[in-house]
Formats: sequence, C-alpha cells, structure tokens
Amino acid sequence: VRRYGWIDVAELQLTLQEWLVSPDHELRTIACRLVGELRLGDLADEVREDLRFAANREHREVAVEALRALGYRIDDGLNTPAD
Repeated sequence: VRRYGWIDVAELQLTLQEWLVSPDHELRTIACRLVGELRLGDLADEVREDLRFAANREHREVAVEALRALGYRIDDGLNTPAD
C-alpha cells in the first residue's frame, strides 16, 4: 500500500481474516496493525475476537489501538463503538 498507493480491498480483507486466526501472534499483530492503519472497519469483529484471547502484551496493545482507530472505546475489556 505504501509503495503503490492502492489495494484490492476484498483480497486484503480475506488475507487479514486468515492472519487474524493464525496461531502465530506476530502475524496476528501485523494484521491488527493493518486493520487499524487502513481503517478496515469490516474486520472490527475479528480484531475484537482476537483481542479477547490475546496473551502477548504487544499484540494486545496493537489490537486495542486498531479498535480505537476504528472508533471503538476500550473500557474494562469491553469493546463498544464510540458514540
């Protein structure tokens, strides 16, 4: 995206959905970061679900920031859309 300035959103979303269920937390972290940076709101539920089970501190922070970028308020572990 940074190099070419365009993406196939549908293809990228499918790829990120796969990454978000990967056993590799680093791949899930990259997916969360991209979801937030690219504002892929259609994947918010997947990021929320991933956050529920994330054990790695860095990964949790990236997932929280992604959800905030999508307009979610993070409050005591509950992820709700911001008003």
